[in-house]
Amino acid sequence: MTKKARFLYLFLFIAPISMIGNGFAATDVLIKERKPYGKTVRTRMPPQIMIDHVQSEFRASGKKWQTDWQTFVVEDDPSKDEYLIIARSVPKLWAFGLVEKDCPKPENYEQLSNDTHSGGTPVRLDVLIGVKRQKSWFRHTVTVYEPMYLYWKNPCYQWTLPPGKRADSFYKDNYTMSIYADNMKEKVFPIIKDLENWSPPKKEKKIPAIKGPGQETIGGA
Repeated sequence: MTKKARFLYLFLFIAPISMIGNGFAATDVLIKERKPYGKTVRTRMPPQIMIDHVQSEFRASGKKWQTDWQTFVVEDDPSKDEYLIIARSVPKLWAFGLVEKDCPKPENYEQLSNDTHSGGTPVRLDVLIGVKRQKSWFRHTVTVYEPMYLYWKNPCYQWTLPPGKRADSFYKDNYTMSIYADNMKEKVFPIIKDLENWSPPKKEKKIPAIKGPGQETIGGA
């Protein structure tokens, strides 16, 4: 397997692990622009166990968070000092708008406006968790990053409540995409924070068998 082929792996919630190529590039989630949220967490949990644990926690919390997860992607680039776990949500509908009238419009502004009139634009949310490759004092350092979405860093653009969704229970607590992202990171961080308390399972001690006169087994087989 080439270095490029190892670059990204796709972890599906219900399917076996499979590999994907350049169709899902790292730049697709703007990972170079990521911004840390909260303090870093230090844990003894190995990265592979952590990937499975985070996936299970996200899947179990999907109904409570009112968020379904489409895929799990793990960036494994040997040239970088950090594994990057990316949880990608199933898109939800949002209405695009300009914060100020004199804000420059994106090239696809007309299409975004048409989407708004027809129910909204489907936009996904990417939650990013970084895990340092090298241990520090026998522990891996884990970072939760700000969730990302289309135009997330542009102060001129905003995603708001789409038409006809005011009574939807999801939008009552997440009436803008920015608030949705803020709510999500506050839900994700405690899951990662709990990893500080993880310890490897203790190995069971085997009691050697003791045999008395006449080969009678005492204390085990």
